[in-house]
Amino acid sequence: MDIQNQLAEEKILQKAYQLKKKSKWLYFIGACLVVGSITFVSIKNYYDRQEIKAHNAMFQAVYYFEQENWSKALHGDDIYIGFLDLIIKFPNTKASNLAHFYLGNIYLHQQQHDKALVHLLKFKTKDKLLHPRTLSLIADIYCDKEKYPQAIKYYQKATTLYTNTTLNAQYTFKLALAYEANKQYEAAIKIFKQIIQKYPSSMYFHEAKKHKSRLKTYIVKMNTGCCPKMSRDANG
Repeated sequence: MDIQNQLAEEKILQKAYQLKKKSKWLYFIGACLVVGSITFVSIKNYYDRQEIKAHNAMFQAVYYFEQENWSKALHGDDIYIGFLDLIIKFPNTKASNLAHFYLGNIYLHQQQHDKALVHLLKFKTKDKLLHPRTLSLIADIYCDKEKYPQAIKYYQKATTLYTNTTLNAQYTFKLALAYEANKQYEAAIKIFKQIIQKYPSSMYFHEAKKHKSRLKTYIVKMNTGCCPKMSRDANG
């Protein structure tokens, strides 16, 4: 009986030890969950406050942008910060993201295409007007740099992601011109045909017909060996 009692007592002690061990882990896990929840709420509250501060700080910079006061929009004044300081002071906020779009446009106005490209590539949006507009601006810069394959890529995105925007005919027309500049004449003709078929009431309708006819003539002359040199005005 003594041995049996001793064995039973040992089993009880083992179970008690295991239960105590499990309870420690449960306490640890519970503590982690509590700390994690508090941390998450604290971080969320912090970023919510940062969003409000960034939005308020951006107001004057946007005003200067609308007034085309590029210097103050960039650098601010004695009281308010500009877009450049905003993206440093309030990183990872919606306001700082939008500031990249404004900065890209400002640098485009100032003919600083490299700086404009940096900021436009950083701007992220799913807005049906701003997104294709940004893609088109990026493509415009690549065209100015004569990097036509990259320009074609971004014009294609602008025309295919949002096919019903009011500016889609313009983006499609620019895509055709980029193909032509890249000497992809058949592809350019195909895009001009799309404009003629899809946008008959667009201001680009007659231009597309003219360019399509001109390119077809050019290809015929090129194939017969009597091709004149393309004029600089051929790309519109």
